[in-house]
Amino acid sequence: MIPLPLNIEDPWGINQPYHPTVVYTQEGLFGHRYWMAQTPYPIVDRLPYRDRYEVPCVYYSDDGIKWTPINNPIDDLTEIEIEKKCYFSDPHLVKKNDTLELYYRLMCEDEINILYKRISTNGLEWSERIVVIDLHEANSREKYGNDIISPAITWSASNGYRCWYVDDVHTNKDRHVRLIQSIDGLLWTTSVICKLDNDETIPWHIDVQYIDGRYEMLVFDVDNQSIDWFKSIDGYHFKYFCHVIHPSRRKWDFYEVGLYRACLVKYNDDYLIYFSAHNQKDSCIGLIIFRNGNILIVSGQSSIKTLCWNIYVYYKKLRKWAKQMLCRK
Repeated sequence: MIPLPLNIEDPWGINQPYHPTVVYTQEGLFGHRYWMAQTPYPIVDRLPYRDRYEVPCVYYSDDGIKWTPINNPIDDLTEIEIEKKCYFSDPHLVKKNDTLELYYRLMCEDEINILYKRISTNGLEWSERIVVIDLHEANSREKYGNDIISPAITWSASNGYRCWYVDDVHTNKDRHVRLIQSIDGLLWTTSVICKLDNDETIPWHIDVQYIDGRYEMLVFDVDNQSIDWFKSIDGYHFKYFCHVIHPSRRKWDFYEVGLYRACLVKYNDDYLIYFSAHNQKDSCIGLIIFRNGNILIVSGQSSIKTLCWNIYVYYKKLRKWAKQMLCRK
């Protein structure tokens, strides 16, 4: 059977989600166990520009598969920002006590590079933009590096905030994962470069979660088009754990062509991995269950719809095979 991606709506009705971040609590938060944020990145030729539709959106769920949108988007570009072809990107959700914090970036070519956050006490209503880091402030590049890409943030009462991120947009082996820390989430330490023990991995988009006394990092390596899993005790030195997934290269698969950011959730004894993917037509979010060292790609839509899609795919394959046989005659 060929699995299907999660069915996640967006404000535009295009429904091509991307770059997931998920918070899970067994006891629930604001009446629901799962909360997700994502920024749609549709593969469509639509004005004014593709990145304009990349707005932070929030959802809740009780099973991790069926997601209900709130009044999205959480933030939207102003007319002036649209004229400058600005865009949002790289959302990350953090649970802090009984609140949710949503972090995301605003980029405007060389004019603006800001990491914002918004705070919610009920999951439905969110604060105004709060500046977390402005890379155009004096000495910020020396302190943080060239960029703050795919920030992955944790919070605990004992350690405060810890933020890992990728420090450069350029594709080369000088791209690093850096770590900064903060007590209040506004004043941050000078960054420290983390060590990944797999020298072949060139990080692009990451997620980090503190689970059962370890820091778990998922790394999307754009050069190798793979998502890999690393583990760390101290949050600085990460050891390679396993390869998670790469594009299938199989026609009809929703992850046929490429991948992007993935995020990790611990559920009982299993790990849930939500991952960005795309084929020739659509961008989407898929779900993996990691159980006892085995990886299972879960179909994110109803069994009837999955069955119908599989029948259609096998019908197309059968027609192609029949044509090839006729040509041989």
